[in-house]
Amino acid sequence: SFMWIFPVSIAFIYFCFNWQTIDIVKKFTVQETLQVREENVHIKILFYNTYYGQSWWPPFPMKTRKCFKTDILCETSNNYSDITSADAIVFHLRDTGCSFPERILSQHWIQFTLESRSNEVPTQAACFQPQFNRSWSFQESSDAVFRYWYMNPTSEPRPVNVIPKTDLVLWVVSNCRAKNKRMQYVEKLADYAEVHVVTRECSFQNKRIKIVQCKDCNELVQKYKFYLAFENSFCEDYVTEKTHKALSNGAVPVVYGGANYTKYLPKGSYIDARQYTPEQLGKYFNHLDTHQDEYLKYFSWRSSYEVQRYIPE
Repeated sequence: SFMWIFPVSIAFIYFCFNWQTIDIVKKFTVQETLQVREENVHIKILFYNTYYGQSWWPPFPMKTRKCFKTDILCETSNNYSDITSADAIVFHLRDTGCSFPERILSQHWIQFTLESRSNEVPTQAACFQPQFNRSWSFQESSDAVFRYWYMNPTSEPRPVNVIPKTDLVLWVVSNCRAKNKRMQYVEKLADYAEVHVVTRECSFQNKRIKIVQCKDCNELVQKYKFYLAFENSFCEDYVTEKTHKALSNGAVPVVYGGANYTKYLPKGSYIDARQYTPEQLGKYFNHLDTHQDEYLKYFSWRSSYEVQRYIPE
């Protein structure tokens, strides 16, 4: 029934306030939700399959707790034996095949994905469509919206400390076959600026690209002025942990994707590579490298915002 949607939505709001993972895109407000709920409602949410191969889902604790400071109890579980008693079942699409259990009509089946559509397997997509009645992803059009990180305004201006840099441009990459030609862009970029790359899978024709290694890549990022936060596709709303890696480690993120980055990042905090040719961007890097005052302007936002991460990498 429609009324059942409200407690399930509160379950999602519970994640938002306790784990800061999602925002709700709904036509009703939190206050309206609380007004129509029943007292002492118990909601059970089953995480049906694995999360990138892991039997546990790192962003979510498998326990029972009150949702959104109400009397509504939200129980999260990854125990398959709860499948018949669960009010909602979450399927991680990346780890989901085309075989599904029998569905109880009153249950809400939620498709959860962090991947862009270009990375979906077509045969899987065909069998997914009729199974789910709720969506949970990075896309703003989803019933629930997942965020890797967010910008939190500070209560008062703070001093800005910039980590000293020893190198210019770094890229960490594993997917060498991205359809948005990011590999080709970096190949050309390296003709005009020094680019270091961390990769185990990819090889480059441009011998100017220097392959480097890292045990702790976060520490490595801190040594660079710019970090290439290049997504694997031009997908709307697709902004991943790559941008956060730069922000949290004191590098200027150089974004390359299909999102409207003005919705996610403060003005003057990033460089959009799609606004430059590789030659233009390389020359701009070199210019900023020799004009410290201009480079430091990319850190002025830090006096007014702090970066908060939603989930562990």
